[in-house]
Order: sequence, then C-alpha cells, then structure tokens
Amino acid sequence: IIGGSSRRLLDGLVNDLCQSGDAGTCMHSINVLLGGMEGIQQRLRLLHGIVLQAMGTGEELQRVDLISHQASSLILALEDLLMHVMVDPHDALEGHTRGELLYQTTCDITVSQL
Repeated sequence: IIGGSSRRLLDGLVNDLCQSGDAGTCMHSINVLLGGMEGIQQRLRLLHGIVLQAMGTGEELQRVDLISHQASSLILALEDLLMHVMVDPHDALEGHTRGELLYQTTCDITVSQL
C-alpha cells in the first residue's frame, strides 16, 4: 500500500491535489487507502492472537505489535490529511508547504522497517 515510504505516498497525494486542484479525487484516493489500511489492521489483530497463542510474548509478537502501531500511525496520518482536504484544500496545501501536516511531523514508515 505505501509503495516503499509513507511520506512519499502522502506527498504524492498532496502533489496530485496541487497539480489537479481536484479535492474530490484526492479524498477518494485517501478513502481507498484508509479502507485498505483498516483491512490490514484487522488482519494484524487476528495475527496478534495467533502469534500470542503459538509463540508467546517473544520477538515475533513484538514485531506484530510494531507493525500494528505503524499501521495505526499511517491511518491517523491519512485521516489528518483527509480532514484538511475536506475542510479547505488550499489550507491543506499551505500546511504541506509549511511542513505542518501530521505525516510530516512523525516518523516515515518504510518497507525496510516492516
């Protein structure tokens, strides 16, 4: 879903908004990504229980917890961007320019971390 980097993914959404000026398309893209991430988060909850039963509280469970936390962080960043675009697309672009959007102030999630 993130294509290598959460920051690059979200920058791409903002850049598409900037180039097209179409807030509706941007909101649709964010909603599609949110749907995918919520599905992943649901599977991670199931995996957490499976790993806990099969392997206990060791390294494998910590890894599942880390990935689950990263998924939650990405969902929050997508929701934050969606809120900004819904309220005022121009303000979302200004916030991006100033580096004030949530995803710009939190850690980048990369495929190598997963």
